[in-house]
Amino acid sequence: MYDDAFETSVARDGADLTVKQMCLNPSQFVDERLALGHGAVLFSATLTPMDYYRDVLGGTDNSLAYTLPSPFPPANQAVIVAGNVRTTYRERTASLPALIAALTVMVTARSGHYLVFCPSYAYLETVHDAFVRANPQCDVVTQRSAMSAADRKAFLDAFAPGQPPVVGFAVLGGSFAEGIDLRGQALIGVAVVSVGLPGLSSETDRIKQYYQQRNGQGFAYAYQLPGLNNVLQAGGRVIRGAHDVGVILLLDARFNEPRYRQLLPAHWQVKANTRSTRELAATLTNFWAEHPEPSDV
Repeated sequence: MYDDAFETSVARDGADLTVKQMCLNPSQFVDERLALGHGAVLFSATLTPMDYYRDVLGGTDNSLAYTLPSPFPPANQAVIVAGNVRTTYRERTASLPALIAALTVMVTARSGHYLVFCPSYAYLETVHDAFVRANPQCDVVTQRSAMSAADRKAFLDAFAPGQPPVVGFAVLGGSFAEGIDLRGQALIGVAVVSVGLPGLSSETDRIKQYYQQRNGQGFAYAYQLPGLNNVLQAGGRVIRGAHDVGVILLLDARFNEPRYRQLLPAHWQVKANTRSTRELAATLTNFWAEHPEPSDV
């Protein structure tokens, strides 16, 4: 079965020899396994864009694809882009004050439970430390690279109904960015720092080269679209039911660029592109004024 979808690399470190086989394109194998049954249904709220997933899963020629509207009221979710925040590697340090100011405005616009997602543990630590210095009064919980089951439970217990306001810091693509269900007041806002691009690596660059030769979309297939999936998974923690209300704050000016904006799902209706902390504060104030807390209704 070894063909141009595979690549083998060999590395030597002293007396140790490492041989690694990487599958650059699993679509043929996934398609063949699915074909063993009479049919298969693949569904998720984050299969965006559909053509990309049909390609990498091998269903381009023999599948039906449907995109259904969200069953939840779009007015209950505010998607806001902080256009004054830039999180590229070169601009992260200079943009950190604006980033922390935006997070502070988000968590103070309405008291409650919030999650802040960063693309790496190193950047998470930087953002976490700067936020704590600016907001020593806020209770925070933080994801670590190695957490036991008890540690993960303690993290999530901080978001249980009736618990005091808390800000959680976690990594995009990690265990707290997908597969958790925090309904109602358990979570009222998520901040996504960056567009979620995977870290640079020789393996990801090899995938980029492969798809660039195959369809001319190397950067999209290796970096942009996997990163977008992380963003959508994280943002999807907010609205979990028809009566949930919350905010998704996208902290990166690149979300205003057509190459990213056009990829956001239809139910992510961007409410505002704010260019300053003051504009962000006004947007959040107006949104929460339209959605009184349950105790106020």
